[in-house]
Formats: sequence, structure tokens, C-alpha cells
Amino acid sequence: YRERSRLNCVWPVARCVDDPSSLIEKILNWCNLLHPEQGTAGIAPIAERGLIRNRFREYTPFLKRVPGLDMEYYPPIPAPLGGGLRTVNWLTIVGDPYIEALGGRDALQGMVSDQIKLHDYDGGVLIQAGELPELGDVNNGLWPEHYRDVNAILRPFRSEDIQNTPMCLIKVPEPMDAYEETLAWIRRFDRT
Repeated sequence: YRERSRLNCVWPVARCVDDPSSLIEKILNWCNLLHPEQGTAGIAPIAERGLIRNRFREYTPFLKRVPGLDMEYYPPIPAPLGGGLRTVNWLTIVGDPYIEALGGRDALQGMVSDQIKLHDYDGGVLIQAGELPELGDVNNGLWPEHYRDVNAILRPFRSEDIQNTPMCLIKVPEPMDAYEETLAWIRRFDRT
């Protein structure tokens, strides 16, 4: 495996709403510097660095009800590059190998609606699903439809190969099954 790293950034939700273009520009600058294989940006629960797993009783009900919430969830053992996408969100970073597998950037452009914007970076495309981030509400039948559209395009590349060990799964309260809940979260934008 080639060495991999990750970059986590947190900013107020108001920044997404008040000035989304400057936020997208900043993320594109990072993408041009780092050439990421994949990534997401959207609204997510946060806690002290490394302690999100300790807040599972607070965030689990929201993850179940609000599909647009992103989650800092990474298996600790890195997959090989090109080993599969983690998820999609308001902004989804997709490296060139995935874009090429779709038939190229022009083919991807033909797959998306006018509400989904493609922003190129050196090494891939940043897909923007709608003007602003959306949360949705499963209980009221509200889904971030643009996220579901992006998910439908990228689903063949999604990785569901996760180890059924506690540190590889989203932590949930008992009697919930962490493996099943992690898979459900990964699949949350699938249309059935």
C-alpha cells in the first residue's frame, strides 16, 4: 500500500450558507495541493479531536434521522488506493481513477443535472450536490435528492468491505448492531 493521510477541517455551518463559493475555493486549493483520492465536506457532528466515538449516545439518533449528516468515520487500516469510496455528501471529492472509470469528465458531466456542479482540481473533480448543504429528515420523508443522485453515479465505487471489529465501525448504543448500523449509514442514500 502507498502511504495515505487525511485532512480534517471544521468550520461553522454559517460559513457554508453565507459564502459557499469561498469555502469551495478553499477546498479546491487544498485539493490542488494534496491531490486527494476521495473526500467529503458537509454538515457533521463534531467533538474534541479523536473523541467523536465517545459521543455516540448523542449523535446516533441524528445519524439515523438526518441522512445529510456526514460522519468522521474511517477504518483504521487503509485500503489500497482506488480501494473504494467511503460516502458522498454536499461536496464529494473524487480522484481521476474513478472519473476515468466513469468514462471521463465529459461523461460524468452528462450524468448530472444542472443542480450538480463539477469543479476540477489537479487529480480529480469536486462534485457539488446543490447550492447549499442539506440535511434531510427520514421521519418526514425528506431526502437530500442531489446527494442521492451523486450516490447513484458513484455507488459502483463505494467500499463496503469493512471489518466487523469495534474500531472499524460506527459506535452505537446497545442493543443496536454496530456492523449493521455502519452498513446502513454507508448505504443511506441508496434508492430502494
